[in-house]
Amino acid sequence: MEKAATVPRPMRISTRINAAAHIILALQEINSREINPNQMIVLTVCSLHAGSAANVMPGEAVLKGTIRTMDLQVKEFARQRMREICEGVCSTFRATCDIDFIGGGIPPMVNDNALAEEIGGYIDDMLGAGTTYHIERMTGSEDFSVFSQKSPARCSGLEPAARNKDMLMAFTIPGSHSMRMRSR
Repeated sequence: MEKAATVPRPMRISTRINAAAHIILALQEINSREINPNQMIVLTVCSLHAGSAANVMPGEAVLKGTIRTMDLQVKEFARQRMREICEGVCSTFRATCDIDFIGGGIPPMVNDNALAEEIGGYIDDMLGAGTTYHIERMTGSEDFSVFSQKSPARCSGLEPAARNKDMLMAFTIPGSHSMRMRSR
């Protein structure tokens, strides 16, 4: 098989884009059918790059993405299934694949409940009862989570708020991943 081919001779190459599209669809089975819904996982393909010409089928397609879980065993299971699915789909399309995971990935951020309650009490004492509140778990990728694997930790967010609940905020501050946030 050739690495790349022009559109008039499609039989001379396995189409990498078609294989990549099938891989993206097949990987969603891990989220929806292979992991218990109570064990949160977000497996996302965020990038697909292949070719640059409208009349040449590319010899390579590169997929990039993330796996976010609340459990390292779930993450390892997802990685194993990703290898099996990618290799199986590529075999179907007479292609091959190389799968690279960058390190062990960021572990899940686990708040220590006792520490969270203690710190929340201090904050409420300083700023008034009800200042702190618990948010639902999420799969944010937090570098601080590495520390939470070694020592009791609490990840907190700070947001501006009016002391008077009747006072409306005239502005909002975007989150760090917002299109409105810019670096200087």
